[in-house]
Amino acid sequence: MLKKLLTFYCNSFTLRVVIIFKFLLSRSKMSNRVRFKEKPQKVTIIYNSVDESSPFSPLDRRVADADTINMAIDIAGNLEKVFETDLIDIPLDHPESVSSIKTDIVFNLCEGVGYEFACKVIDSLESAHIPYIGANSLNYHIGSDKALLKEVLNRFGLPTPAGQYFENPADKVKPSLKFPLLIKPEFEHGSVGITQESVVKDVSQLKEQILRIKNEYKQGVLVEEYIDGMELQLTLVGNGESLLVLPIKEILFVNGMSNRWHVVTFSAKWEEDSDEYKGTPTICPTENLDDDEKTVLEKLGREIFIKTDCQDYTRIDIRYDKKSKTPYILDVNPNPDLSSDAAVAKAAQAIGWDYQTLLTQLVIAAWERVTRAPRPVDKRETLLCHRPYDNQ
Repeated sequence: MLKKLLTFYCNSFTLRVVIIFKFLLSRSKMSNRVRFKEKPQKVTIIYNSVDESSPFSPLDRRVADADTINMAIDIAGNLEKVFETDLIDIPLDHPESVSSIKTDIVFNLCEGVGYEFACKVIDSLESAHIPYIGANSLNYHIGSDKALLKEVLNRFGLPTPAGQYFENPADKVKPSLKFPLLIKPEFEHGSVGITQESVVKDVSQLKEQILRIKNEYKQGVLVEEYIDGMELQLTLVGNGESLLVLPIKEILFVNGMSNRWHVVTFSAKWEEDSDEYKGTPTICPTENLDDDEKTVLEKLGREIFIKTDCQDYTRIDIRYDKKSKTPYILDVNPNPDLSSDAAVAKAAQAIGWDYQTLLTQLVIAAWERVTRAPRPVDKRETLLCHRPYDNQ
């Protein structure tokens, strides 16, 4: 995949503008360069170990990363019933090592703080013409940088909460922002860094939470308006005409959550003994949307999938204001959690797919993508403005 990145700075705000010329020629012609088998026989699952020694690895991040390792082992164990499988730990300091893998297709579970490591893994796979399952580097980059994703959504006119990017607590708050506000680390996933205190009601609390993120996670902060509404997750599987929107999953806020902010915190996602975990059960499919609302959300999901350059599978997090019937896109998750008890697997169960069937379908979707007739080259120019993020 050829991408030309041009970065320059202007104005007193030091505005960085990245112009991505996205040409899919290398990917779209892969089937002409490589002779593929009718179906894959060997699937290699790749992941990366947790860096326990890093001073920039808070406990909550290590918990989430350790879950990825367990997931990789589980995926390998299920796929070995259908394919020949291999499981490889990719060193954080050698992402290019994937280029020497001998396999039919790679199941890519590599992650990292931000996007650089994971994107280098993906680019190395593409340079070596090794088929892989999951996000391409552009989609991974967009989905892993919350402020950049916000800018892309705005550029395409897709609904998302109003927000602002902060480098430090001293940055001036836009007058147009309305409290309460939700504070998020720019590059984290899995609700890492999100607590009940991440929702703030005034400037003093805002500065305190921005400082916490800067000190603990050493990264920028996305601040956005808190939206009260339904917490929904849309899972999409496939590509092109075969793209399937699975039943919509809802995260409920019950029991002791009535007097707390309705956000999926780290505790709600990971700490099974916590009140927040017990107070946020899920239901899939949701019973709280009518057919017209589901149709609108499914259409929006397909549009997001295409415009953020997703492939094979993704999960989209949406806050839905039932009164105004307005959806707000919170996250587009490249290579989302594929644990057997996570959102993607639960959505698959709702249409009768067990875990092994889901994983096999992902392999098939990726294989069909790389072996089918080349799609037309996409010569769009996407202007992505970043730092400081500004949501009008």
